[in-house]
Amino acid sequence: MTKTEVQMQSYETVFITSIDIKEDDLNKVLGKIKEAVSKNEGEILKLEKWQQRELAYPINDLTKGVYYIAEYKANSGVVSDIESSFKFLREEILRFLTVKVKLAKVKPVKPEPVKPEPVKPEPVKPEPVKPEPVKPEPVKPEPVKPEPAKTEPENTDNSAFKTPDAKPTEKGGES
Repeated sequence: MTKTEVQMQSYETVFITSIDIKEDDLNKVLGKIKEAVSKNEGEILKLEKWQQRELAYPINDLTKGVYYIAEYKANSGVVSDIESSFKFLREEILRFLTVKVKLAKVKPVKPEPVKPEPVKPEPVKPEPVKPEPVKPEPVKPEPVKPEPAKTEPENTDNSAFKTPDAKPTEKGGES
């Protein structure tokens, strides 16, 4: 890195306003942040209302405030520019804090090899199996459908009553 090349840093600024701040005054505060970041060749990552909370102690006779958060990347001069702007906005801004955000350098952890311990099987005592008596399931009889009785057709020739010497009549019957 040369002398003229400056590394951009990540910053986070939290500031508190009164709960009844006018929209014009809030826009003035947000504009000062945007102006300082762009002046220092940076970019705003997040700029939003965080939450309304009770203050830990009264500030200018106020017990509640609205918290805002700004996350940005810029050259190192950005912090002094923002803080000097905030000093002139004492009526709008109750308190503010700027911190440099450092990404934690995480050293990779080498996993230790796990030594398998020899497994000693414990003797298993077989438990006697007690057979359970089998209970027969009750059988439900199927309902029987009544069928009509089969009758044989009635014999109309009266052959059972015929006598061997009977003679046929003209009508085809016997006399």
